[in-house]
Amino acid sequence: MNRRVIIMVLLTLLLMGLMANTYRLSAKQKQEHAQLQSERVVNQTLGDIIDAYQLNEAANRAAVARQLESERRLRHEAEDRLKRFTLATANDNCAASRMPESGIDILRE
Repeated sequence: MNRRVIIMVLLTLLLMGLMANTYRLSAKQKQEHAQLQSERVVNQTLGDIIDAYQLNEAANRAAVARQLESERRLRHEAEDRLKRFTLATANDNCAASRMPESGIDILRE
């Protein structure tokens, strides 16, 4: 009988140890699951931020391309006007002389 009691006590202790280990592992799994959920939310937020940056970068590139094209077109138009003016005034003595300061002041206003 003494042997049976010892075996029963050992089996009971083993069962209690297994239950405690199961509880510990379950708590650890819940904690890791909560941590993974929080990391998933952070990753989703970071992904949204990256997507927004990519859209913003694409919009900025398009705006810069439009601005450069506009500046190129304006520069080309100014060069054309200067060439036409130079050709039109090539044989005009008045155009080749300096404008009076009073006339320049009026144009600056």
